[in-house]
Amino acid sequence: MVKNIKCVATYITVSGVRKRVLKYVNNKKKTNKRLCVGPRGGISYKPSKSNTRRYVGHICKKAECSTSFWTEVERQASLKKNSTRKKR
Repeated sequence: MVKNIKCVATYITVSGVRKRVLKYVNNKKKTNKRLCVGPRGGISYKPSKSNTRRYVGHICKKAECSTSFWTEVERQASLKKNSTRKKR
């Protein structure tokens, strides 16, 4: 278990609508990163001034995460998977 890192599912308000958001919280460095889920369930974030993404799925598995975090990851992955399928 990684003591100072948490992966959390939180809510933010955008134009009066509550949206579910995944966050990576590092208490040692005092950083919060908004996570993105890919169509196959990969968890990543894009640092500022960077061209590539950092994949943190393996860190979230070792860190302290709630069950709501993993259900939200599955939900977002299934939504992305359905939207990126080729339409005939």
